[in-house]
Order: sequence, then C-alpha cells, then structure tokens
Amino acid sequence: MLLLKAYFPPNQVHDVPPSKHPLLKSLTQQLPEIEEIQRRVVDIISNTAVQEQTRDGAQTLEKFFMGRLMRDLRGKVNASLAQEIIREEIDVHFEIIPPTKKGGYHTVKRR
Repeated sequence: MLLLKAYFPPNQVHDVPPSKHPLLKSLTQQLPEIEEIQRRVVDIISNTAVQEQTRDGAQTLEKFFMGRLMRDLRGKVNASLAQEIIREEIDVHFEIIPPTKKGGYHTVKRR
C-alpha cells in the first residue's frame, strides 16, 4: 500500500493507471512455470514415502502431493495446472491396484 502511495500520490492526475504501470510486473510475485512445477512434483514423489494401501487410491495420493507442493511453493501455484501435472506423474510413477472386495483398500506400488 505504501508503495502505491509513493508512486501514485493522492490528489494528482496520473497518465498511467496503477494496473498498467511498468514496475507492477516486477513487483508482483510470478507463478512458477510448468517445468518448475513438474520438477518439484517429481522431486516430491521421489523423496516421499507413501502408504502401500489407501482408501481412495489415486485421489488420496493426489491430495497428499498437492498439499506438499502447496507447502513447498507457499501456495503460489495454479492449482488446476498443478493437479494435471500431479495426475500425470502419479500415472507414471505408481501402479494403483483396485480393491478385490467392496470397501477394501487400494494397493499402491512404485514402478
């Protein structure tokens, strides 16, 4: 707020609105690029031990890895993009076997 007041003092007419100011882009936090998100997800998957059995299978893993990614990046990530990347990496790194009986647990194996 103080920064805006310094560049845009009140009671002055401005030729550039605050949203179009050239410094705005450098002052705001940029979201990580796709490659950075994918690298972080692969790093989290490879360095994290997972349970061998889960109630909801891939959904449980997806939520777990999303939480870890959000914690590592302090919530500054596009959630839908991160979910897509996590789903793809789960398919690559894990084999999830459905339960044999109703109400059973999914078996999770690393590939």
